[in-house]
Order: sequence, then structure tokens, then C-alpha cells
Amino acid sequence: MPRRATVLFVVPTLGLGGVERALSSVLERLDRTRFAPSLCVLGGDTDDVPVPADVTVVKLGRESRWSFLRVVMRLRRVIKRTRPDAIVAFSGTANMTVLVAARLVADRPKLIVTEHISPLLMYTSDEEPFGWLKQSLVRHLYPLGDAVVAVSNGVAGELEQVYGIADELLSVAH
Repeated sequence: MPRRATVLFVVPTLGLGGVERALSSVLERLDRTRFAPSLCVLGGDTDDVPVPADVTVVKLGRESRWSFLRVVMRLRRVIKRTRPDAIVAFSGTANMTVLVAARLVADRPKLIVTEHISPLLMYTSDEEPFGWLKQSLVRHLYPLGDAVVAVSNGVAGELEQVYGIADELLSVAH
């Protein structure tokens, strides 16, 4: 039997959101004969979304937006220890954390980032005081991934036109 590819999924929380439900669906349906999944959760105290029993879950303890570098270093240690074949990040915060942490590992795995909402909409909101910084990080970090998956043609178009993400990196998975 061929070796299963190890895939580390990274998500901001396990709260009751669309991103978390999408992750749960992927984890439930992933072909276990081909893939061995594990999960890193950046923060949050809730476990509202079910995770299959065979998936190892590591919580990185992100307390606030100020603990970004601490969480990056924790994720770096997880990547070095587990040596996944690929990392799939679910949404903006997870994407940025993965892209920075993976740059600090010599033997970096394949990196797939997913965008579930318009970054322009999300980062220009009054609720996001550091939106200008996050928009800059999207522009500079996302091209470091091996693939950028958007949930719609609109989000993919925005990533290409507004943030300059190369078309060959972009895919759409509705």
C-alpha cells in the first residue's frame, strides 16, 4: 500500500462559522486511504464544529491579534515536528500565519491557502483596525503559497486584480 500524504489543516477557530463548517466537511470526506489529516487551531475556546475522531487536533493558543508572532513560532514547531507533505490554511488569519511559519522551516511542505470571503470587504471594515496591514500581507504573502483557492470567481478575481495574485496560483472551489 502506498504511503498516505500527510496534510495539516490550519483554521483560526472551531466556532460556528462557514469556514469552520467547510473545514469539517473536508475532514469528514477526505479519502483516508490517500491522506492522513491533522489539524491546528490558532485560537478560540469553542469546539462547536465536529472534527472526526481520527484527526489529531493541536491548539496553538492565540489569545489576541497581538500574539501573532508567538503563534507563528508554535506553528513552526508543529511543522518541524510533524513534517506534513502539505498544509491547507482556511481563511485570512490562518493563511498569513501558515505562510510566515512555513518560511521559517528549511524543508517546507506544499502550501495551499484558501480565501472564503472578499479580503477587500473584510479588511476595509470599521471592525478591522489593522486592515491596511492585512491587505499588504495578502499582497506580499499569498504569492509565497503553492496554490490560492477562492470560494467564488468574484473572490478569485479580486485576489488577482486588487492584490496582484498570479492567475496560475488561483483556483476556484465553490
